[in-house]
Amino acid sequence: MAQSGSADFPSFAPGLPEVSSGVQFCNKSRGSDFIWVAIGHYEDGKWFREGWWKIPFNDCRVVLSGVANRYMYYYAHNGDGRIWGGDDRLCIRSSAFKIESDSCSSENIRGFKKLDLANSTSFRMTLE
Repeated sequence: MAQSGSADFPSFAPGLPEVSSGVQFCNKSRGSDFIWVAIGHYEDGKWFREGWWKIPFNDCRVVLSGVANRYMYYYAHNGDGRIWGGDDRLCIRSSAFKIESDSCSSENIRGFKKLDLANSTSFRMTLE
């Protein structure tokens, strides 16, 4: 997994579209045609978890248009069973979701990875 980010988005991923602000996830994995991304983020004084963004191979999607906190969390998977995540346990749903509450059944808990946005107004995360 490669991670990059800066306030100006240098051309570090040739062939991928650039984002002017917000958080963008890019799919450079070769195991599947798509990856699905879920995030945890701070908005309007509350923490939210939301997903799913379906990102085709060699493409990018903005998953968060404004950056309100230095940190966010992500969890991603592809159709071949590959997972990008970490140790921070957050709740998901199997279909499109935006969750504010903290109640969650154990089968919907996944390990999210903490992402330091370094106080940037724009950030790109490339999953390989």
